[in-house]
Amino acid sequence: MPKRGRCFALLSRIFSHVTHSFGYGYKGLWLSYHDGKSFFALDFSQHGEKGKNSEKPYGLTAKQSKKRFENKKREATSCSQIRVNEYFKKKTDRLIEMVKIAIKEHIAFDYLLTDSWFTNFELLKFIATRRKKCH
Repeated sequence: MPKRGRCFALLSRIFSHVTHSFGYGYKGLWLSYHDGKSFFALDFSQHGEKGKNSEKPYGLTAKQSKKRFENKKREATSCSQIRVNEYFKKKTDRLIEMVKIAIKEHIAFDYLLTDSWFTNFELLKFIATRRKKCH
């Protein structure tokens, strides 16, 4: 989700695999359901990339980082603070949390379709140990 300015909450410099370039914005993770006719978005989370350069975390200088509004005081149980906490989680861990929520809400599914880079031992173990088998 590209952005033009640099004064957005929790903004980071991200790499676009579509344009093969860097820009400012967010990475989105979506859990959706498709029944053959309709497509429903069930859950989402936004993520940033911290990057490898420890002097410029999230691809921003110290001056740019101050404009990210990340130090805003929020109640620990507020919806906005929950989303901020999700922002810093690994996308693969967040995917498992999203699927657990869908199962808890009794959303039945037979297949979980993800990009190949999501595949890891924890996800495969989680899917394999469900009571109702899934591919």
